[in-house]
Amino acid sequence: MRGRAAAVFVAIAALVVSCGNDSTETVQVLPKEVALPPADAPKPREPVGDTSEPQEPLPDMDAFDEYVRQTPPLPADGGELMECNDIPDMVSYAKGVSRGQLSRPNEVSDVLNTYLLEHPDTYAGRWVHPVYRDVMVMVFTDDPQFHREAIQARLPDRGFVVDVLQAEFSSAELSATQMHFHRQFGDEDGLDGSSTSAKKNRAELYFVDPPEGVLDRLAAMAPTAALCVHVYYPPDPPSGSLDVIPDLDEGDPIVTCRGLPPVPYSTLINPPSIDQFDHPAVDALLAQLDSPMTEPLPQGDWVVIKIDEDEARFAAIDSDQMGTATFKRHIGDSWGLSSWSSGGRCNPVVPLPEGLRRVSVHLYPDALPNPEDTSIKLLVTESDCANGRTMGDALMGPQLVETDEAVLVAFAVVPVYGSATCPGNPSTSVTIELSQPLGQRTLYDGLYVPPKPLTVDEVW
Repeated sequence: MRGRAAAVFVAIAALVVSCGNDSTETVQVLPKEVALPPADAPKPREPVGDTSEPQEPLPDMDAFDEYVRQTPPLPADGGELMECNDIPDMVSYAKGVSRGQLSRPNEVSDVLNTYLLEHPDTYAGRWVHPVYRDVMVMVFTDDPQFHREAIQARLPDRGFVVDVLQAEFSSAELSATQMHFHRQFGDEDGLDGSSTSAKKNRAELYFVDPPEGVLDRLAAMAPTAALCVHVYYPPDPPSGSLDVIPDLDEGDPIVTCRGLPPVPYSTLINPPSIDQFDHPAVDALLAQLDSPMTEPLPQGDWVVIKIDEDEARFAAIDSDQMGTATFKRHIGDSWGLSSWSSGGRCNPVVPLPEGLRRVSVHLYPDALPNPEDTSIKLLVTESDCANGRTMGDALMGPQLVETDEAVLVAFAVVPVYGSATCPGNPSTSVTIELSQPLGQRTLYDGLYVPPKPLTVDEVW
């Protein structure tokens, strides 16, 4: 299946779903009927080579949106179609003071938006610095030093810094190119969405398991250098019978929890405190906790779940809540907050093999089990968004493990890949056959550690 990729792709990359509250590259699914500018539409103003010359500003953001709509897509240049993950992000080497998530005063946002409207033909995007939260990075296609000085001179004296980088393509050009290429492909081609990335200065297309010839067709369109692609080929589910229930009598099972990577169970139930670590990622977390923020990180005892070379995962645990925070390494050994989440305490679960996703399992309310039963009726429901489908052959299992005290059951599903709606998934009735009457044994969902008793409703 992987051989279907066109030769122009250097690598195949999985789509990544950003979590948290600081994403700058949100996938934007556009309707297929997005139209190109009409032939007689007014042309955008020519880029101004000398940024010191005054320009007539656009009146508001609605006018900027109209400006983008009238911008023609970038012409083909015969360049090679690139995979987006092969294009490095632009990097700002500016340094600020705060590593906390500072709230930008309205005056700062007003200055940046006004400046954008004065330079719509050269503006190419902006983002908050990943390490120093009091630094805003803006991108233009012309002289960065001029813009850097002009913007900084307008800012109120609130300690905010604006760094300016130079890129090749304007935000309007990227958006026009994104819409143009999105219009050329549809669901039948495996197109899952599109976006523009200010950090990569590219329009991006996302394909999931594209049919034979789609990538060759895209490559033959003589793409512009402003376009790149993400291509994801879903993994094949494991063959044979479902085999996922761990033997809790042997070893230390690998488990996961909401927002956390797979780790040994012992690590998750007794993680070390951040006080035991001398690491720059811990320093970044402490700086974040000590800084004023628009939305504070979760409260609780912060512990270390896993620290790798470029990523660190932490959790905040209290009596009935659990929060998580992920930090990533950026320039040198500088670490910045990537994402965070908070919610109720998480029950550890067994990570499923590649190609499978979780389902919820409940007792059938109109056929509750009796001790003499050897056939038990259950309801199985897909957990992820799946367009409201019936699982059918996508449902894997059951796997049964029977002991003198318990009956452990497990199911999984081959998921819907790519974007999917969430209208509510129908439950599937499944009857499991026991080797002997149930008796006084308890029925469990064996994918939880420890196993979770099956109930009619979703309660622990």
